[in-house]
Amino acid sequence: MDDRRLLRRISGHTARMLLCNIALQFLLTFLLEGLVMLALALPDILALPDVSLSAVWALMLDAGGRSVLLTTGAGYVLVALIMLCANLLPTLRCAKKLSLTPRALFGESVPTARRTGWYVALALGLNTFGILIYNLLNTLLSAFRVEAEGSAASLPADSLWGAVAYVLFACLIAPVTEELIFRGVVLHALKPYGGLFAALASSLLFALIHGNFEQIPLTFMIGMLLSYVTLQTGNIRLAVRLHFINNAYAVATEILMLALPEQFLLFGGLLGYLNLGLMVFALWTLIARRREIHFESLAPRTAQVERPGRSYFTTFSMLLYFLVVAALIALTFRTF
Repeated sequence: MDDRRLLRRISGHTARMLLCNIALQFLLTFLLEGLVMLALALPDILALPDVSLSAVWALMLDAGGRSVLLTTGAGYVLVALIMLCANLLPTLRCAKKLSLTPRALFGESVPTARRTGWYVALALGLNTFGILIYNLLNTLLSAFRVEAEGSAASLPADSLWGAVAYVLFACLIAPVTEELIFRGVVLHALKPYGGLFAALASSLLFALIHGNFEQIPLTFMIGMLLSYVTLQTGNIRLAVRLHFINNAYAVATEILMLALPEQFLLFGGLLGYLNLGLMVFALWTLIARRREIHFESLAPRTAQVERPGRSYFTTFSMLLYFLVVAALIALTFRTF
């Protein structure tokens, strides 16, 4: 198989992996919520003198409206379970199709982390810069009476189990499974086509899978940093660690806001200055060391394919993926 055909095969497998991820999220949500409503409504259904589909459905909806699991923050227990399955199952199948082993993705040894603190500061600074870009773009959109809503995920204040599930999802499930998908399978599969192309492609797919306009700028930039770290260390361990710290920082801020609202008003300004300082540090570092950042030297192109993006992004499965995520992102826009 020549290099171009192999690249299109990789495109098909990775696009179908991401499409299966999205489909599983919707399917498992429908099934699990349906099972919860059915279980709660079952005593009333059995007591019906004349069972009909409309009556059963009405009782299920009524039970769902009264369910703590479906109407409060406890729903994050289901969300964590759904995202674990949706992220992991298609990824393992795709890795098998592309002959990628856990050893190839995680590496045989723990990578050196002499600059871990430096990378953490870069990640947090780029996060702040990404939020700034989103706010600026949203301000421009408001001139046309259009607003892009952000992520709906937030730490629940009405359920302890929901809060625990939210923290586990944000700080454990998401870092491990997302790095396995994008810096593991996608980046690793595309390395023969050049480090820069592999980083750009995996970061773009990583940004789009979040399904909302707010996270696209910051997740793309964070994705490029995590791709560089992965290419530099040869595995995804340090990328998982950085992803965990980045998410944990955001979750810790949410916890402080909920647990200590009055105190947060006092030191919230200091936190804002810290984030601003990290952003300035990140931008200054990237500009000052731009000549030292070489994706291609970390992963030289070995496959003989000119313009790999044309082959990778134009397969039917990949175009379908772009169409699906574009529709999901479009749903987050509203007019006023």
